[in-house]
Amino acid sequence: MTVDQVMTCPVVVVHAQATLGSMAHLLRRHRISGLPVVDDDDRLVGVVSESDLLRRLIRAELLKVFADQAPISAGGRESRATAETAEGLMSQPAISTPPEASADEALELIRRRAVRRLPVVDGDGRVIGIVTRTDLLQPYACTDQELHDELCGEVLPRLGVDPGQIRLEVESGSVLLGGTLPGSELVAQVEATVRDTPGVVFVESRLRAHASPFAGKGP
Repeated sequence: MTVDQVMTCPVVVVHAQATLGSMAHLLRRHRISGLPVVDDDDRLVGVVSESDLLRRLIRAELLKVFADQAPISAGGRESRATAETAEGLMSQPAISTPPEASADEALELIRRRAVRRLPVVDGDGRVIGIVTRTDLLQPYACTDQELHDELCGEVLPRLGVDPGQIRLEVESGSVLLGGTLPGSELVAQVEATVRDTPGVVFVESRLRAHASPFAGKGP
């Protein structure tokens, strides 16, 4: 499964001069938690999250409280605390992913960089979608019965295999395969395809290939 199969598009974006009020309105209206920031050519330049807006308000209040005491020395923090536009508030450089990346690669990037979402950009850096942790995990959230039905109703028939001719059991995302198939190449193909199906966490294969009736015989 690749990112472009689960990403949301079109995506709600803002430009660098978007105000705090307009961004808060977009987050609430579209029930989202982050906004990619783009330049005039729609290329990604940063991201503003719901958390960024909340932190901005908290920092602004702290600046008021301590205004008559020791000044805040970290100019970057002070500028974000008083930022009025996306340009001053956004996190940059933005962490993004190409559409052809696998879901596992995107999940690993989200985990490693501790973010909740990834803008999806094309080869020119333009935003074409957005993908969240929930989007990437959704295919893995199916029940055993749903996974069994998908394997028997779609995956195996697509490989030319009659599900009734083999044994297939699913328990807690683990798949047991058994029976015989005509050829070791088909056995390997079935095992690999089932293993790569979203929702499958483990495959135990007892599949065997039919022995050729001509094996060991001379011409």
